[in-house]
Amino acid sequence: MKRVQLLDCTLRDGGYLVDAQFGNTVIRGIIKGLADSGIDVVECGFLKDEPHEKGSTIFNNAAQLRSFLPEERRQTSFVCLADYSRYSISNLEPFDGTSIDGVRACFFKHERYDVIDFCKEHMVVAVSSGHLSQILVDRLQLRLGLGLRKLH
Repeated sequence: MKRVQLLDCTLRDGGYLVDAQFGNTVIRGIIKGLADSGIDVVECGFLKDEPHEKGSTIFNNAAQLRSFLPEERRQTSFVCLADYSRYSISNLEPFDGTSIDGVRACFFKHERYDVIDFCKEHMVVAVSSGHLSQILVDRLQLRLGLGLRKLH
């Protein structure tokens, strides 16, 4: 039987309300609380081509997230969202198990074919788009062999 996984995007989507300025203590508390409560996937913020500021959930690379992640990860996976056309994936260091577990990529409809190669090359774990139907996003994920189920 398939298992539904729950992704919490408070620190990324909620960042729109506070200009991504939660404060370091709050960011750590939210991440730890979500992991302790058994959330499957925590989206820790945005990967963007801009400097990381103290207390912000906008990051330029995965190393900047290390200090926010709990030592005891339980069964939780930690990811960030990267906008395909607005983030230079070259800023992201190779996966070493000490920071986030993956990247979700978002994209515009006209980028839907380019994003496939991008995701395959950079091991992106999921794709999403507010500008495409969920059916098309699901088909792209199937074509890529991606999905959040692959995180655990």
